Amino acid sequence: MRKSGLEPIRQFYITMIGGLYVTFEPSNTFLLQIENSLVENIDLKKYGDGLTEVNFIYLVRAAKDDKFGEYKRYSRLKKFVDFQLKIDEEDFIAASDENALGMMAELFLKSILLYKELKIKDFDDICFYNDVKKLFIEKKLMANTDKVEIN
Repeated sequence: MRKSGLEPIRQFYITMIGGLYVTFEPSNTFLLQIENSLVENIDLKKYGDGLTEVNFIYLVRAAKDDKFGEYKRYSRLKKFVDFQLKIDEEDFIAASDENALGMMAELFLKSILLYKELKIKDFDDICFYNDVKKLFIEKKLMANTDKVEIN
């Protein structure tokens, strides 16, 4: 993570809190595919000065599990977003590898749609969303849906 008062060491930190039945593999492989794609291809500086770091935690937990809650927050001072969003554990386990990876990619994209609620100044979240979606489709992390780009 970042050292006090310095720029972040990396722009993206992606991790997972899994439930009892979520196995390390292939979940960790999916996680690394998403994180590496972002780290290698997306530079947050392209979208403005309002955001320098994205922290994202996948909660792969049972739907009724309330031990870990979802949250979203933004630090204006340190210019980072912090998300913890849930994927239903049963759906994730039952999904094919391709669909499970797609669920993770789509949830990350969903988080970008929530940036407006965080009121991040000097950051083009629309361009960021469209670039990440295009990247995820190109890297075959998610299916090419008929959904149009956001404006």
